[in-house]
Amino acid sequence: MTKIFTNFFISKNFIALAISFFSVAAMGQVRIAQVTESMFDNSNLLVVSNGVQNLGVISYEYVVTENTSERLFVLYQLKSDGEVDFANGYNCQAAESIAFDVNKGRATRTILTEPFNGAIFVKADGTVGYSNIESVSEAIFTPYLLTDKRADNTNKYALVKIGKQIWMRENLAATTFADGSHIATNLNKADWEATKSPAYTVYDNDLSNMQTMGGLYNWYAVTNQPHLAPQGWQIPKLDDWNMLAEYISPKSFMSVPNEDFSLSFSAGELLKSINNWITPPNPGSGSLLPGNNMSMLNCQAFGSTSTSKFFNGYSGKGHQAYFWTSTLSEDDDKKAIFIRFFWDSQTINYNQEDKFMGYSVRCVAQTPIKIDKNQTTSVENITNNQQITILSANEGSIHILIPRSMVGNNITVYNMLGSQIIKRTADNETLSINTSSLSKGIYIIHIGTTTCKVII
Repeated sequence: MTKIFTNFFISKNFIALAISFFSVAAMGQVRIAQVTESMFDNSNLLVVSNGVQNLGVISYEYVVTENTSERLFVLYQLKSDGEVDFANGYNCQAAESIAFDVNKGRATRTILTEPFNGAIFVKADGTVGYSNIESVSEAIFTPYLLTDKRADNTNKYALVKIGKQIWMRENLAATTFADGSHIATNLNKADWEATKSPAYTVYDNDLSNMQTMGGLYNWYAVTNQPHLAPQGWQIPKLDDWNMLAEYISPKSFMSVPNEDFSLSFSAGELLKSINNWITPPNPGSGSLLPGNNMSMLNCQAFGSTSTSKFFNGYSGKGHQAYFWTSTLSEDDDKKAIFIRFFWDSQTINYNQEDKFMGYSVRCVAQTPIKIDKNQTTSVENITNNQQITILSANEGSIHILIPRSMVGNNITVYNMLGSQIIKRTADNETLSINTSSLSKGIYIIHIGTTTCKVII
């Protein structure tokens, strides 16, 4: 009897049985080559798999050393417990190790003696090297997202590594606390400014803005128990933003507190997104772009609530980005510290404001990122419109249906050892794969970043 698994998630018990049945080695070796920027559209972290087990994580990040700063693709290994060793990585485009300082995150790059031949390899024993390995399978990549399930809502957030920190790449869009409990919303302007209880709103009171802009939360929601941040994450303190600014722009960094209320006069350009900022009409003699987003934190000008009667309760879209910290100000009865970016400045600035103000929230990882080694991935498929549909699977052929957007991509079939068995171009939405040369067993079909398993 032929069984089809269109869901990419197979239980640990099933994987264990399959591995035992087919006498699969504990870890297959893979080759990683031709890593490109477009692979990180959904998240700056990719899980590396051999089709049977997860082997590591590739991060697309801004690497800053004492003398250089540039974007690199960095491979990180998994420790024995599945924790990602983000302190020590390997350049995917040169024979080079990269170590990050445990205190401030500054990177040190060391050229290795191995020659670089266009690829990096994860060996059978889990170690990383650049020397060529014959008959090795190609690595499988899956975007790693923060999946935040609360009550009846699930949000998925792109992530980015910056120095020693892991940040959400987009604004929090939670409508409940992490335990599913209620957060007040739909308050009128007077009630919003009077309440001392947790509350959130959405820019222009337009619910469609939640998924693109995230929510605007008062400070009472930010520091509430239960937590607003997902489990294992936290609302950053001023010190966390301080560490971020010092890492990406060490020469212009200004430690807090200081009389200018600035962390850096230039780091804003590296943190602000390229889009959704209004460009100043007359930047003067130079070219003052809203941001180059070199850090890939992608801070966008999504505004805030406003005390002005002329803005109907909201202001600043296109002109400012304000983020709450979890740090109290000196006037801790009424005010707390927030971070701000402006449309016409490259400064990253901090200041204090009334706790009733509605600002955006980003979260930073509080606990180490862990990957389950014994699964082929730890994340779900990104979007529902990117599914592979198995129409039928027989001993001689497999018939599948793919979205039109996948046509033109490579379609690859792997066995449970992670070895590539079939590779061809997906030239139509309905595809037939000739499996007459394959024995009965479990196989993995991979197109783009979408994968499924099938038994024939």
